[in-house]
Amino acid sequence: MKTIFMPGCGVKRDYQDELKMTMDYLKEHFEDVELYEACCKMDVEKPKADTFIYSCFGCYPRMEAINTAKNYYSIYEIFDKYGLPAEAKQENKNVVVGIHECSKLKDDQKNKDLLRKIVKQLGYQIEEAQVITEEHDKCAKVLVASNGEQGIEVLQSQLANYKADTIVTMCKGCKANFDKTSKNGTHLFELIFK
Repeated sequence: MKTIFMPGCGVKRDYQDELKMTMDYLKEHFEDVELYEACCKMDVEKPKADTFIYSCFGCYPRMEAINTAKNYYSIYEIFDKYGLPAEAKQENKNVVVGIHECSKLKDDQKNKDLLRKIVKQLGYQIEEAQVITEEHDKCAKVLVASNGEQGIEVLQSQLANYKADTIVTMCKGCKANFDKTSKNGTHLFELIFK
């Protein structure tokens, strides 16, 4: 039975070492694993697999629409099922991080719960966001892309609700825009191996 792992463009580009460790991890748990490096926004060839694993929540709906896989899992569901990779750092006691749910997770309670569960397994304490207005609850990637400097100002005011200096997200676009503010953005994929 064939398994495909699609990390998404941002993870593939920015986390090469972590991606290699993840592929090694997947090979321990699945017989026939292939790294699928195509961009979901381009015309992609339909991958054929029984199981499709993804780390980007933007890629997932696009690939599900053209794929014939029987099973779809986020990489975080796989980490939850088989345990975190051996390389995962779990020595972060008393460090508080903020949690940001990317807009793609709005209706995905399972992965919202996994975000928190994995952060806690890594030894971090969690600070939840305090959303003030609808404006403060917008997607960080879209907010900055459509509003430029004004979007960064709104994002800065949104992130001011956190006392924590580091904000953890499952979205590479959100993470990149957090880095334009006074907070440190960290992708969960990065945090696991940090």
